[in-house]
Amino acid sequence: MTVGIAARRGDHKDEQGHYADPGVRRAGALCAASVTGMSPNTIRNCRTTFAKLKAFKEAAQVAASEGVKLAMENHFDFITDEFMDLVDRVNSPYFGVCFDTGNALRIGDDPVASASLLSKHIFATHTKDVKPIYGVSPKEWYFFACVPVGQGVINMPGVESVNRVPVAL
Repeated sequence: MTVGIAARRGDHKDEQGHYADPGVRRAGALCAASVTGMSPNTIRNCRTTFAKLKAFKEAAQVAASEGVKLAMENHFDFITDEFMDLVDRVNSPYFGVCFDTGNALRIGDDPVASASLLSKHIFATHTKDVKPIYGVSPKEWYFFACVPVGQGVINMPGVESVNRVPVAL
């Protein structure tokens, strides 16, 4: 069983300065999800990127020592190629992705291609479908509103065909 715990900014460190939430260990979770909460414009800052890389490497070490996996959700922080680069740079079997089907499309990536590229590193899936809201600017993040799976524009059978984690259809 996988239990996901979303950590918000400021909730990452425990009393010893470790980046894993002790609640993850107490819950017996196999996987913890983290949303960094940064915007695509902020992530372009190199110092911020390297600080995040260092933090994720430290978090992966703590996760390994506790026997849990840390999964970062694709939440408007990085395009898929940047996620793959981050996972490669952290270089730990305890650090991967919580793949959000809707967020892949919202950031401008093809969800099927994203799932394919990240498939070996997906520990959990946040399955949602989206469709455009007419009258809202496509530049707004909520242009693609959440709808029941199968009623939006995401190719869910395609995502499932490349993803190791089944999606509910």
